[in-house]
Amino acid sequence: MAATTNRAALVPFDPVLFGSNLLCIPGARPGVLEFLDNHPEVGALLAELPLAVRAAFGEPNDIALDTYLDPDDDSRWLSAGILTKLGVTDALARLDALDRDWWLARAGASHEFVITLDFRA
Repeated sequence: MAATTNRAALVPFDPVLFGSNLLCIPGARPGVLEFLDNHPEVGALLAELPLAVRAAFGEPNDIALDTYLDPDDDSRWLSAGILTKLGVTDALARLDALDRDWWLARAGASHEFVITLDFRA
């Protein structure tokens, strides 16, 4: 069974703590904050993420935060979706660069955190 989410409109998310480019889904905000309370190692990763995304994508990109529940095993994880207007091929190449240059060195810090692409028109 697929993971479930509670998507809604995007709003700015606590720029003082996490930088001006992090966003949160309003319906998930309590879930995101609770997740970060229970996984402080992810908060440390989020503090670095906007600069790493800018380095890979060449410009600031908004990042949508949301929590997901896997109904198969009741595990909860946080997704950071990089909002982009790039084409699929270019965006995937830049995500690969982000993985190679930043994420792979930090991936062991949390198995409950994923970085994805979120395509916007």
